[in-house]
Amino acid sequence: GDAFNLKTGYEGCSHGQLIINPGGGDKGINDGVVTITVSTAATSGNDVNMRNDITAAINAQFGVTNPTQIADHWMYCLPPGVMNGIAYAFINSWMSVYSNEWCNYPSGQIHELGHNFGYAHSNEGTQSYADQSGMMGYSYSQDEGPVMCFNAAKSWQVGWFSDKSVQMNIGGSGATDNCLETDTTGQADYDIDLDQTIIVKMNKPSGRDLFLMYNKKT
Repeated sequence: GDAFNLKTGYEGCSHGQLIINPGGGDKGINDGVVTITVSTAATSGNDVNMRNDITAAINAQFGVTNPTQIADHWMYCLPPGVMNGIAYAFINSWMSVYSNEWCNYPSGQIHELGHNFGYAHSNEGTQSYADQSGMMGYSYSQDEGPVMCFNAAKSWQVGWFSDKSVQMNIGGSGATDNCLETDTTGQADYDIDLDQTIIVKMNKPSGRDLFLMYNKKT
């Protein structure tokens, strides 16, 4: 199989705290992959009807009332020409939907599952998706990359590095505000630099807080 994929990506980015395994083995599903046949017209913009019909077909075929009774997350790979985009997913949910070959690209898979786990998009200024430091920005039609994780705000949100995260106050008038001394390291060295800080959260009196993380290339 591919060296970099959905499983190795999340396992590496979480340093073993999130392990994705194929589901449905007890239902006769091999390696987490099953073909579902529906009669829905494969016409442009018909993805909503098709995904609903797929869900109904899964429930009927396996005798369940919801696909989550079989696996925690489902990735629907639709035929070409049905969707107007490349992929989408629902926040804090179980479903992600992909157009044809985009089901194969790890950045698209990791991005859409990120929505299922509660992540929003990573933007740059007012431009959506433009933060290219992590997987919640653009997705790429590449089979083995790009090999990267998530930006500092997303990494703080999920709590994978809570044991190596610190907070400070900025913009205030307190005696301890605006000053922090700490040694930082990249998340790639999580298991090596045991006493180093990976994420710094800077709390502002108002507006959006700031997050700092060293994006080290391995």
